[in-house]
Parts: sequence; C-alpha cells; structure tokens
Amino acid sequence: MKILLVDDNEEALRSLEELLSPPHTVVSALGGASGLEFSEAEDFDLVVTDYRMPDVTGVELLVRLRAKQPDMRVIFVTGYADVDNAIDALNEGAYAFFRKPLNVPHFMEVVQRVASELAGDAVACTHCAVLQRRHERLEAAYGSLVELVQRRSMDRAQRAERQGR
Repeated sequence: MKILLVDDNEEALRSLEELLSPPHTVVSALGGASGLEFSEAEDFDLVVTDYRMPDVTGVELLVRLRAKQPDMRVIFVTGYADVDNAIDALNEGAYAFFRKPLNVPHFMEVVQRVASELAGDAVACTHCAVLQRRHERLEAAYGSLVELVQRRSMDRAQRAERQGR
C-alpha cells in the first residue's frame, strides 16, 4: 500500500515512517502544502496527516484530496485532539482520528483494515472486469441469435409464400 504522511513535525514523520515501512511504501511531506504537492504528482492509497499545521490544515488537505479522489482514506494523528476537531475531520470524511501519543496497536489495526478494504476493492474490480467480458460475450451471442431467428423467420415466410402459390 502506498501511504502519504503529512506533518509539520519531522520527528513525527520519522516515527510514522519507521512504523509503516516496510511493508508499505511511504512518502513523507513536511507540512500541508508539501502534502498537496505530492498528492497532485502521484496517487496514494492512504494519507496519514496531522490536524493542525501552519500552512494548510489537515482538514483543508482532506477536502482537497477527496475532491480529486473521493474514496481517499485519510487518517488524522494529532496532538491537538479535541471533540470539535475530531467531529470536523470526521464530517469531512476522515477515516479515523487518533490523538498523540499514538495508540500504536489500534493505529496499525486501522491501517491494516484500510489495506484489506483496498485489497477487497481490487478483487471487486477484477470480478467486475470478468463480468464485463462475460456480458459482452452474451450480448454478441444474443445479437447472433436474433439474426438467426430473423433469417429463419424470413426463410419460413418465403417458403410458405412459395407453397401458397
């Protein structure tokens, strides 16, 4: 899974990098503006961001990311956690909201849930492609069947007409 980490604190970024890679591919952005630049240049499966940053807030980042990719999963990890911040982030579509210091087992469980959901989406896409191909073959077979029925109906009508003369 490809994860974008966004925080204005280099130490927090390093800690999250160590926690998530490997097995995930992790890109770190120092600040919200940098996070936006990275997100415009490439696609990510998950974004983990701070809530309060001086240039672009985590919620502003979330709104802009979801405008580009509506199903983007964004997890907040912040030292400024209060109920209003959490509600604000969740109302904008945040996947989860964590307070620092981070509850690592719970955080990793949520990251794993995202990975599982994405794997399920990939399986669903594969199934959709298979179903699309089957649908196309059925449409072609149906078209051929309709042509055959029309030809046979015309042949019968012509034979009946000849016999009636």
